[in-house]
Amino acid sequence: MKVRFIIQIKSFEVPNSSKKLWLGFSPIYSIRLPIQSTLFTIIRSPHIDKKSREQFARVFHKLTTCYEVPLSEAQVFYNWLLFHSQMGIQKKIICHYETRLSLASAPAAPLKL
Repeated sequence: MKVRFIIQIKSFEVPNSSKKLWLGFSPIYSIRLPIQSTLFTIIRSPHIDKKSREQFARVFHKLTTCYEVPLSEAQVFYNWLLFHSQMGIQKKIICHYETRLSLASAPAAPLKL
């Protein structure tokens, strides 16, 4: 059984996740999401020159990457992601896995009427 880790990264610089991780896992897919930019204006001198302004832009780059890891190594992979974070990024980790339950092997409960 495999565990799927979806990692969403948000940073000021373009993140690079096409390479293999140190643990040897390579991504299944990597999607670059739209760039989010915010433009804001600051007045330089509020008293004398109110028309003198400076404009700044804040740009966020987003990336979603998916890894499939065997269940036996999922805890090691998760701990590696937590403790080896990069500076200046926000990281969101989503974990998906399935368990199988066979209903034929489960005992049927008696019905009370």
